[in-house]
Amino acid sequence: MKIMLVDDDRLTGLSLTKTLMEDYVVNLVTDEQTALKVAKAYDYDLILLNSILTHGDSIQLCEDLRSDGYQGLIFMLSCNSSQESQSECRRSLEVGANDYLTHPYQKDELLEKLHTLLHP
Repeated sequence: MKIMLVDDDRLTGLSLTKTLMEDYVVNLVTDEQTALKVAKAYDYDLILLNSILTHGDSIQLCEDLRSDGYQGLIFMLSCNSSQESQSECRRSLEVGANDYLTHPYQKDELLEKLHTLLHP
């Protein structure tokens, strides 16, 4: 199974990539424009978006991916469990995300959610 991870914090992205590579083939992308191009060029089973994108908007990216025809799974990692973040999570589901998880999260919790989505 192939996952594209979109996270513009390279250190965080590499750490999460290492975690995911235990079970998946992972491609780390660090900006929204590259994510849109790569999603068109390669067949991913899931795109994992970190909602904390410094130079963009992960909800807009999710919406753009759907508008561009991406039909695979989209999973959002939200910054925290605050009221604002919960609103962001609901909005991400409205624009096409399949599921989300808020920070802080446990590694096992993330892997379990991804497994459930990818192996229904």
